[in-house]
Amino acid sequence: VYNCFGCSFEGHLHNPTTKVRKTKGKPKKTTREEPTPINYQEMEEKAREYQGNIPQRVKESRGLSDEVIEKYQLGYCQNHPIWPGHKNSITIPIYKNKKLVNIRYHSLEKDAKPKVLPYQSGLKYPTWLYPEDQLDNDTLIVTEGELDALCSISHILPAITRTGGATTWEPAFNKYFKHKSIPIIQDCDIPGKEGSLKIAQELSGFAKERRIIDLGLKEKEDLTDWFVTYGKSKEELQRLIANQASEEEEQPKYDLAKTIPLAGEFLKLETPEKKTILSPWLKEKQIILISGWRGVGKTWLGLSLLDSITRNQSFGSWKIENPVNCLYLDAEMVKQDLDERLLILNPTSLRERESQLYIYSSELANTLKEPSPYLFDPAWQALFKDFLLEKEIKLWVADNVTSLTPGLDENVKSEWDCINEWLKELRWAGISTILIHHLGKGGTQRGTSAREDNIDISIQLNHPPGYLDTDGCKFELKFTKTRLRHSELKDITDLQLQLIEDEKGNSVWTYGSIKKSIRNRILTLFDNGILNQTEIAEELKVSRPYISMVKKEAIRDKFMTAEGKLTQTGFMETGKI
Repeated sequence: VYNCFGCSFEGHLHNPTTKVRKTKGKPKKTTREEPTPINYQEMEEKAREYQGNIPQRVKESRGLSDEVIEKYQLGYCQNHPIWPGHKNSITIPIYKNKKLVNIRYHSLEKDAKPKVLPYQSGLKYPTWLYPEDQLDNDTLIVTEGELDALCSISHILPAITRTGGATTWEPAFNKYFKHKSIPIIQDCDIPGKEGSLKIAQELSGFAKERRIIDLGLKEKEDLTDWFVTYGKSKEELQRLIANQASEEEEQPKYDLAKTIPLAGEFLKLETPEKKTILSPWLKEKQIILISGWRGVGKTWLGLSLLDSITRNQSFGSWKIENPVNCLYLDAEMVKQDLDERLLILNPTSLRERESQLYIYSSELANTLKEPSPYLFDPAWQALFKDFLLEKEIKLWVADNVTSLTPGLDENVKSEWDCINEWLKELRWAGISTILIHHLGKGGTQRGTSAREDNIDISIQLNHPPGYLDTDGCKFELKFTKTRLRHSELKDITDLQLQLIEDEKGNSVWTYGSIKKSIRNRILTLFDNGILNQTEIAEELKVSRPYISMVKKEAIRDKFMTAEGKLTQTGFMETGKI
């Protein structure tokens, strides 16, 4: 269970342990669950319904003036429309470029967890500046939370915040603060102080002046306490801001030379070891992309990799070197179908795991009335990273990119940038990510090519030539990008894999070299009388020079006669007998 008191999200990262009957055969096909569409007209109607209903005691306890309540259309709601357990909230409509994009529900209940909820999950703009009209001011207090900003404005002090946690700040915000004087007043706790420093650093080079203001209050108290609890005035706060040293004076200067040593000194610096998980290609601190057509077997591969790693059991020709803790995040299947796949791969409790495998199911989160996972949401990113670090998880799979980024234009690089930066943060924390994604019409990963810029390993899955639906989960696995040592590249082999049922009824993976498989198919086609190399090239998607080389080597090794017929040795080599 997780809960963030800064960004107000909470939820469950749950590892299902329910035992269900063993299921054989090909699993049911599932359709992707689309997120609930945002009905903006209904949202506007809700905002009007709530408006102006704030009790007098709430106005006084939050230091809100009637003018501010009216101007910013603040309201009151007894029960959240989607999460009814979230009660007695001040409602705050959030506008971006004068368009309503969210309603934030701030619960007044003392023990409410989370304190703040959005109108619904899946909003395209989960983090934005509020209220945006305050950007017209030359001096602007940056607070932690909408209610602190509104309290400051009620006391005739321009203020702004962002709809996120204490340490949330998007680099895209910086341009709006050019040439402004920015006092930064956040909550009196560790997240507030860390967030203040981050904002001050981010605004360097943009704001004319940044000051981190210490209110001198008790732990967890804030700007609203300054005005309401202690009855201090606007003038007292202005004097405090004027008297405290600027952020540039009180914060230590950075020494860039420390991060730019000479090459010889750089080589002597020690960083945490980058361990191999699955030899030779899957290591810690990697970002990996697995792309394939719908139904090719991407989910089967992702689940099987983590199942093998946590059981310390080789997968195909690849050996496990470090059975690390893993997590599988599924964003589209129902739990029952996910259960079936897990049990097909590991049907009995006799196959003990040497490390932990966690399962994060979007359907389970939805059933528990928890917000769904979204890769672009900074609040969710922070919570999820904390969970990975707490559980010492070194490898996780995101299945799939499309389901985890609803509303984002996958063809626009800038919309992927915030996710890419977060994935790099995970890499530097020693965590590897495997992204599951679809292929586009051109036969490469769908969407912006920038998605592959920071990828260490890119893998494509395709059905082999001649594939039939009765073949089940069968595909060719090809490495299209590898960032490995030169000495490791010789061990990278494209494979053909198939999930079959053995004589004992257990599901097992068979595998073989694609290169050898293609060679055998070329020789078989020659032996069957197909001598036209153009026909063979078109069927097997290889070049004619490659076909000539294969035939020449087969004749040399006495697998084939000069007339294109298999010898006895050739029959044995290609598996025809």
